[in-house]
Amino acid sequence: MCCRGGFYVRSLVRDLGRAVGCPAHVVSLRRTAIAAYADPAESERVLIQGEALLSWAPARRLMDEEADALRQGRAVARGELTAPSQALPAGFPDPASPIRALHRGRLVALLCERDGGLHTIANLRGGL
Repeated sequence: MCCRGGFYVRSLVRDLGRAVGCPAHVVSLRRTAIAAYADPAESERVLIQGEALLSWAPARRLMDEEADALRQGRAVARGELTAPSQALPAGFPDPASPIRALHRGRLVALLCERDGGLHTIANLRGGL
């Protein structure tokens, strides 16, 4: 089943039980994925950083001067955007993704297109 945030599977099961006239509850529930990310095994930890973050969003690779400009609140030219590296799962709503600003392998900002340039909507100082 693919569902959005705020969807309560346990409530769905309870409501289905009520609809057919018998009690119902969930005995076991396991998340298998969040958006494009597979859920790791219970004992496994996965660090997601840099280009892997928001991988369903397009990206703009920055030169040093452009990264400095964004840090100072200035826009940069649209330049060439890289297509998303992962698609959202089938049935998952498109969140109107921002553009990822990548500098030296790190996600340093989230951008939007406006007035022919790219403007910062979230500055991730130091990057992730």
